[in-house]
Amino acid sequence: TRHYSKDSPTPVVSEATATTTEAVEAASSAPVPPIDVASSITDSASSLADTTASTLEAIHTPLQYGDLSALGLASWTPAGVVQWSMEIINTTTHLPWFWTIIAGSIFWRLVVLPFSLLGLRNTSRLQPYQDHIARLQAQMKDAAARGDPILRQKTTLKLKEIYQNAGVSMFGGILMPFIQIPVTFGMFIGIKNMCNLPVEQMKWSGLEWLPDLTMADPTWFLPILTCALVNIQIPLGVAEMDLKTRPAMGHIMNALRVLTVVSIPVTGYLPSGLVLALVTTSTFTIFQTVALRYKPLRRLLGIQNMP
Repeated sequence: TRHYSKDSPTPVVSEATATTTEAVEAASSAPVPPIDVASSITDSASSLADTTASTLEAIHTPLQYGDLSALGLASWTPAGVVQWSMEIINTTTHLPWFWTIIAGSIFWRLVVLPFSLLGLRNTSRLQPYQDHIARLQAQMKDAAARGDPILRQKTTLKLKEIYQNAGVSMFGGILMPFIQIPVTFGMFIGIKNMCNLPVEQMKWSGLEWLPDLTMADPTWFLPILTCALVNIQIPLGVAEMDLKTRPAMGHIMNALRVLTVVSIPVTGYLPSGLVLALVTTSTFTIFQTVALRYKPLRRLLGIQNMP
């Protein structure tokens, strides 16, 4: 035991220590506000329930005409016109969105069909003149390279004469891309944007095995089916081509076969509503190609048989 004499210095508590002690005592004596845990949990659950209820209400509330425009979707662009057509089909027929996308995809293939028939008709009529046309086109390139406008004009007149003899308009081949390309890109971008927004009603397709069209297909059935359909479509299309005068097309078609297989992982991450539109388009094209190989139908449509 330590003893301090009268002359020993008295121990001094530092000012900082005293201040700390006072702060601790004040904090311990301060009243702690009560925390209503039950109320907090109830409020969170109520908020979650309200959010879920509003989402389910949006899904099950039928789409009304003008809703897509209010969402900034339907417009006069190719994609906007496709979206507008989907809205009209859904609001007038009240089909589930799975069948709405199928019906819309078929509708736009029917829009393009007359121009496809025109292109096929022109190709078949020009088939007997392909060798002559190839020579004249080579002369036109040579005239353009030499800067000979007279030879180029003469060659153009000869080409025009061939087209007239075949009963084909020279502008018929130019018209087809101006129709088909906007429709194709409009379908792709339009449906993709509807899924990405998303349009809440598309979260319930009407089918149990593919409920949410705004998400990728969890079964990977649609991406694999798309690859299979395109590989059926390619040889059917090759049968309508003249590979003798265009041998490079055979190599292009083989490359497309490989590309369809490689693209399965990419297609698998696209919204299933968009892939459903691709499947519908490919299926329609296959049936169209098979039907147009029927000779009586070709004669009825004025399409000559390929040699």
